[in-house]
Amino acid sequence: MGLKRPTAGAGEAAAQTITLSMSAMWDTVRAAMREAEAAALEPTQR
Repeated sequence: MGLKRPTAGAGEAAAQTITLSMSAMWDTVRAAMREAEAAALEPTQR
């Protein structure tokens, strides 16, 4: 068949961009969860 895939580079770039945005989103989610957990624990530590 010998089909060339000119979109392979674009697809890889899109996948990398999506992966980066996903990991950034999860970093934000984890940070928010840590802050919520710390806020929930604060009253019991005082």
